[in-house]
Amino acid sequence: MSQIVIDHLKLSRHIAELANFAHEQGIHLEYRTDFGYLVRLCETLPEKPYPTAMFNPLHHDINAGEVLNLLGIW
Repeated sequence: MSQIVIDHLKLSRHIAELANFAHEQGIHLEYRTDFGYLVRLCETLPEKPYPTAMFNPLHHDINAGEVLNLLGIW
């Protein structure tokens, strides 16, 4: 099994560049850890599917740190 190595500094710079680009385009980004909010938001959007079980607190108890671990970021 191969191990993925993440350069966190490079990743953070890339995220900052993308956030700046989004801001220039008039897009407002938010960092949230309330996955219940994500489910409620999806309920208000007619064609938006519910989050997958990995991101849905209706399926299991979840927090931001666990999601970052699941995604292999931390």
